[in-house]
Amino acid sequence: MHKRLDELDVKYEELKGRAAKADDQTKRSLDKRIEEAKVKRDRAAKRLTELKEASADRWEKVKEGVGNAFDDLKKAFE
Repeated sequence: MHKRLDELDVKYEELKGRAAKADDQTKRSLDKRIEEAKVKRDRAAKRLTELKEASADRWEKVKEGVGNAFDDLKKAFE
């Protein structure tokens, strides 16, 4: 999961670079996507931390939440 988060962080930085070079209308659109991606990235990172700290009986439930958060984050870049 850390590797996936790192890969998505690279895409996040690429998106920020594209926004910096874009015209006004495109920049506004990209800035909105960047903000949404940041919120989703923070949520995924929080879930990953919860997974690391989860007890054995909670691990499966937390793992599912992490997977969902990462899927949501990935969609932000599509």
